[in-house]
Amino acid sequence: MGNSYKAGLRGRFGVVALLFVLTLGSIGAWADSASVSNTLVSAPDAGRVESFAPSARVMLFIPGVVRWIPATFEQAKPGDEFVCGGQLYRALESNRAQVVSNIGVGRLVEADLPLDNTSRRPVSGDVVQVFDKDTQFAAHAVLETVQLGATIRFQGKVYTVAPDRSLTDTGKVFSAATCTLRRIDITPQGMQHVTERHTVGGNGNAGKSIFSPGENIQTLIRYAQLVSPVLEANGYFKRDFEAGRVVGTIGQGGRRSSVYRVITTQTGKLVTAYPVVP
Repeated sequence: MGNSYKAGLRGRFGVVALLFVLTLGSIGAWADSASVSNTLVSAPDAGRVESFAPSARVMLFIPGVVRWIPATFEQAKPGDEFVCGGQLYRALESNRAQVVSNIGVGRLVEADLPLDNTSRRPVSGDVVQVFDKDTQFAAHAVLETVQLGATIRFQGKVYTVAPDRSLTDTGKVFSAATCTLRRIDITPQGMQHVTERHTVGGNGNAGKSIFSPGENIQTLIRYAQLVSPVLEANGYFKRDFEAGRVVGTIGQGGRRSSVYRVITTQTGKLVTAYPVVP
């Protein structure tokens, strides 16, 4: 009977200890997200916390220049946003990060592009950049979750959210002239080249890097619009995007890779795309 009593005590103590640890984790997540709480209202999907290895490959957001760069999780500071596996996260302390309201990469692309002749006003469901009271970037968020009176930016134009949730144009713009992000023109010729050289069954794919069967390559190419293009010696632009999951294999060795490269002309027309070494 004495042993049973002691075992019961140990079991109850273990439950209490577990609840204490979980409570500390929740407090930490709340504290880390407090910096953006004055710009957002509660979102039903926010709050899930996941763990990441320090070496996990991500796309890290650099707000000052509106750039997404390939990085590792350990490079993210608490409060930084990053994309992994098509999902947006906000880094917390230690090896943890918080899911940001099921915001996928495609919706971020729409938010972060600069003003040009294809830009539009945000509508319900769009993701926008939200600024704090000092007009510094605070977070990406779905438009409906932004608090009244907040300042937002979408496709280069800056708005304030009015009391009736309409948007007031401030007249401030973020144009292509001051932004390294560019749209990619996915031409039929470019897609034909990618299909022939870098997909399973392509006529000219021998020894080439190949996208995995089932990958939506056009979607992957659109995701790469988040990356600032780098001018190469041959006059083309390249963008390397970290997908956060395996998207294909490299050359004859068949090494699996989560990174792919998109090549365009200087005017943004697609030339080719293929997996590359991380």
